[in-house]
Amino acid sequence: MIIGGTMNQNRLLYFNDARHYYLFVHEPPISIDNACTPVDEISGTGVDTFVYGIARGDGLFYPSKVGKRFGVDMDEFSNPMYWRVWNNMQSLLDSGLDPLQILIDRAHANNMSFHASFRMGTYEALANLENDEANRLISADPINGGDGLADPFVRQKQMLLFQELIENYDIDGLELDFAAHPGGSSSYLNETNVGDFTPTITDYVRNIRDIIKSSEREIALGARVYPFEKTNLNFGIDIRRWVDNEVVDYFVPMMYHYMQLDPDMPVRWLVDLVKDVDIAVYPVLQPYIKDKTLDRDLHGEHELDAMIYAEKEHFRAAANNLKMHGADGFYSWFLKWPLGDEQKTILNELKFVEKLTYADKIYCLAKRVKEPADLGYETSIPVEIPNTADVAEITFKFSDSNENLNGNKFAIELFLRIKGIVNDDRLNVCINKVPINDSLSKRYRSEYIRRPPSPHILEPYSGQVLEFGLNEKILVVGENKLSISIEERPYRLNSPIILDDVNIKIKYN
Repeated sequence: MIIGGTMNQNRLLYFNDARHYYLFVHEPPISIDNACTPVDEISGTGVDTFVYGIARGDGLFYPSKVGKRFGVDMDEFSNPMYWRVWNNMQSLLDSGLDPLQILIDRAHANNMSFHASFRMGTYEALANLENDEANRLISADPINGGDGLADPFVRQKQMLLFQELIENYDIDGLELDFAAHPGGSSSYLNETNVGDFTPTITDYVRNIRDIIKSSEREIALGARVYPFEKTNLNFGIDIRRWVDNEVVDYFVPMMYHYMQLDPDMPVRWLVDLVKDVDIAVYPVLQPYIKDKTLDRDLHGEHELDAMIYAEKEHFRAAANNLKMHGADGFYSWFLKWPLGDEQKTILNELKFVEKLTYADKIYCLAKRVKEPADLGYETSIPVEIPNTADVAEITFKFSDSNENLNGNKFAIELFLRIKGIVNDDRLNVCINKVPINDSLSKRYRSEYIRRPPSPHILEPYSGQVLEFGLNEKILVVGENKLSISIEERPYRLNSPIILDDVNIKIKYN
């Protein structure tokens, strides 16, 4: 039974990968209370669907009869985390308890649906060691020159795993993770067979759908996919064919390599694609506004920022934007752990985004990261302005209307961080072609992180932050355009400037 209604209704899904905030951290033997932590920590929030990662590449996190449990083939463990995983699972099994069934039962007891999530670039974990299948499946991995899901044996082994979950566990959903590569798993096809076997992937997902139907159980089938259609096609995922054949119940657009909360995530194409079919779209709201994996700036001299967790105001802005573009709900993961009041407030608010109309928000524009950008995930910033003849233009979405405020008012502050400027630089800044130079209220130094230290790690001299107090009418609901140009530079200063951070704070009274 799918608890809480059909999948196309307003839903909030929360994911736990079984490891980092669960089996890695608790000391064995794990207590029943700790074994239930992944569900209990989100109980009482807006989360209605608990998603659990049942495997990683080298093992499953439950006692499968058709695949390889994590650690079963390890004589010794190379680190304490792996040792904890094995012994925590084993302590439950020794007590006659199934680690997976415990979480399923706990989710249902807390009125949540339970979805099992599986990375589709998983190979070794599919092995039945009694049949000596490990080497065969390892060789099927595209990293090792294998054919991936183009190999019928791999599809057969995955199908056996899915059948086991459907027949032996009371799951409410099965999530096929096609977005874990790169960063979370191997690829699903190799570079030489993507074109020939893309239709095979579509047929394979349809076959998974068919075994669910034949079970006569109400089990939702979801898929994590990339936020860009071209990126999906590059990896053998033909979203249009999937939609035409209605092979899934929901899509989760995301990219493992890109962990920044993006209020401008490109989901509209996907929402438009499914508008005439019963398929939902649940974008992932990433946990950080800046990430330690950020690419160095355009000249390779600085890291733009260290990792910072997004706050509730950032989530409000991103959710508001994505809801405006037709998202049916949201998907969250890896919030700051252990989850405290701030994180639980976020999970409550994401369930009821329509109540956030008059709540304070911060629109933090996402920054470019090299690896995701190479896969197609481009962002507006950072952007370089080489000289006075150039104009930098960026676009961003905004969803706080200045109409029908029901007596409310809001103030807008714009924060621009620009590398390479001095006080004597004269800039021309416009929003939607309207100059805002006269709205500049503050100008101060900004710190940059230097890698490697030499010996200092913070540079307080490389850039400045410009604060503007804006008229509430200047931004429009939908797409807005910000432009910056250099009107005049001081004598003998000849270097480019870089806009590398944009924040828009909305404060309601």
